[in-house]
Amino acid sequence: MICQSPSQTERVSTSFVDHPLFHQPDAQTQVDALLPIPDRPRVESRVRGRSAGLSRLCVRPPLTKLQEHDLFCRMNYEKYRAACLERSVSLRDRDANWHRKHAGHRQRADEIRNVIVESNMRLAVAMAQPFADSEDALEELVADVTLPLIRAVELFDVSRGLCFSTYASHTLRNHYLRFGKRQTRQARRQIQGDWQQFATVPEERPLESEQEQHVATCRRLTREMLTTLSEREQCILKSRFGLNTPSPQTFSEVGETIGLSKERARVLTHRAIDRLRELRVEEPELAG
Repeated sequence: MICQSPSQTERVSTSFVDHPLFHQPDAQTQVDALLPIPDRPRVESRVRGRSAGLSRLCVRPPLTKLQEHDLFCRMNYEKYRAACLERSVSLRDRDANWHRKHAGHRQRADEIRNVIVESNMRLAVAMAQPFADSEDALEELVADVTLPLIRAVELFDVSRGLCFSTYASHTLRNHYLRFGKRQTRQARRQIQGDWQQFATVPEERPLESEQEQHVATCRRLTREMLTTLSEREQCILKSRFGLNTPSPQTFSEVGETIGLSKERARVLTHRAIDRLRELRVEEPELAG
């Protein structure tokens, strides 16, 4: 159960996940007897097949079930103590000693939270790999998931007896799926924008200005560049962007037309667009 300490006029108060241990008379003694915070490994060994950045993120080994339980208890107990201070002292009565104690509890809770997050970065990297097609994309995915992972740590209820990795896996998988969908939409918009520049120029217009002459040149070069592609690639692009059909087709429809799967049609479309982009950059007339 997530609890939040009330305060009279504060906008933000300390949230914590409650635990029966916190309400026992000897709670502080029991918390002090829990396993200590594990030290960060001194030697940051490079993990084979990973960049230096990912290697540094994966320095901490995964926590054991007992370590995980005790760290979550320690973290939320520090938050609980901070929340108790907020409830017990009104705003106008909070002196320097109160702020020192309150900040100490919050700081210790943040330190423990960071240890838990760092100990689960190997899980984040492992789950990101199926969604990344390069080392740079993998690093971007892992960096992007840090905040959702922190939020998962703050919401996890260790008293239910579940492993955090099980809880975190759902959070990470959903985040990576949403990230992949955003990337796909961005790539589709970029591809369609490029094609509109190449393929939707009016066929017949009087050349009344230098701009119209440039448009005609683009049109001619587009035809010439299309001839550099294979017949299958030309068919895919024309079908995808409606150049030989009444309207643009989906990847599934393109795949049915040429006897390929939806994903294979998507890959070939992107590959053909990339080739046209390279030709466009190399063409001096378009650069001008």
